[in-house]
Amino acid sequence: MNINADGGLLISPQLADDIYGHFKVSATGNLLTGSKQFNYNLGGELGLSLKQNADKYAIGLSYNRQFFDNNAYYSQYGIWAIWDKALSDKLNWSGRFSFQKMDYDGAIEHEYYSSLAQTFSYEQSAELGFHLAPTIAFKKSYINGDDTAKFGLSFGTRHSLVSYFTIHNRIAAQYETHLQTDNLFGVSRKDLTLSASIRVANSKIRIFDFAPNIEYQYQNRNSNIQLYNYQNHAITFGLTKKFK
Repeated sequence: MNINADGGLLISPQLADDIYGHFKVSATGNLLTGSKQFNYNLGGELGLSLKQNADKYAIGLSYNRQFFDNNAYYSQYGIWAIWDKALSDKLNWSGRFSFQKMDYDGAIEHEYYSSLAQTFSYEQSAELGFHLAPTIAFKKSYINGDDTAKFGLSFGTRHSLVSYFTIHNRIAAQYETHLQTDNLFGVSRKDLTLSASIRVANSKIRIFDFAPNIEYQYQNRNSNIQLYNYQNHAITFGLTKKFK
C-alpha cells in the first residue's frame, strides 16, 4: 500500500492597480509502506500577473527538488506563462506554456521539457459548470535519448447540490509516443492512458477550519509493450481553504 500526501500555499498580493504578485510553495510525499521507502518533492513558483478587465496575464519562474528514498534525485528549473481570457459571460479560455530544465544528480547531461495546455470553462450557472482541456507536451532527453511527445484531452463537470455538497467528475485520455526505438524490445513505445475520477466536497463541513473532500481515481494504461500496462485505483482525502 502507498500513502501519498500533498499540500500547497498560493499568495497573490496586489502590488499596484492591476499588478499582482504570485508566490507559491508546495510539497508532496509518497511512502511505500512495504519497503518503508519515502519519496518527496519540494517546490515553488515566483511571478507577476496583470489583470485587465476580465483578462489575466502572468509569467514567472518555477523550481522543484525531488528526493528518492530520502536521497536527492533531481532539480527542475522552469519558466511559465499564463493567459486567461473571457470569451463571453459564461465561457472562459485559459492557456499555459511552460519550459523546464531537469538536472539529475550525478549526471552531466540535462533533459528539457516544454508543454502547452489549454482549458475551456463554461459556467452554465452557480450549480453547473463544464471544462474541456487539450494539452500537448514534448520532452527532449540528452541523458538517455528517450524523446517523447504527449497529447491529452480531459473533460470535467461540476455539480452543486443541496446541503452544500459539490461533485466534480472528470474523464481524460492521454496518448504518449516515444520517438526512439526501445533498445530492449526493438519497437517504439506507445501508450494510451485512460482515467476517470469523482470528487465530493461539502463547503459547510469543517476540520480545523478546512473544508474536507474525498476523491476516487481510476487509471488504465495500454501500451504496445506489455511490460508497461497497468491499472490503478486510488482514494484520496483532502483539506482545502482559501485565505482572504
